[in-house]
Amino acid sequence: MPSLAAYIDGTTGEYDAYVFPGGYPLYYVTEDGGELCPPCANENRALDPHNVDDDPQWHIVAADTNWEDADLTCDHCGLLIECADGDSEAHAVACPARPRASTAPCTCK
Repeated sequence: MPSLAAYIDGTTGEYDAYVFPGGYPLYYVTEDGGELCPPCANENRALDPHNVDDDPQWHIVAADTNWEDADLTCDHCGLLIECADGDSEAHAVACPARPRASTAPCTCK
C-alpha cells in the first residue's frame, strides 16, 4: 500500500475520499486503531499530534479501502463509511439523504 502522503490532495492538502485510479472509497486508520471517514479526518487535521500534541486517537497512520464491510462506521461521527463492494453501495444509490455524487457518508441508517 502506498504511503499516507499518496492520499493527500496536492491542491487542497486534505485527505482524499476516493483512491485514484479506481474510485474506491477510502477511510483512515488512527494510531489507536480507530477508523475515520474522510470528512472527519479532514475536519480534525489540526488535532493530529504531528500538529499539536501526542493524542493517538487523531494520529492518522494509514489509509485503506473498505472493500466489503457494509457496517463499518466512523469512530468520530458514527456514520457509515462507504463500501466498495457490498450493501452500502446499493443503499447509497437509494438513500435520499446522500446524493450519489456526495462524498459525505449516508445519514439515514
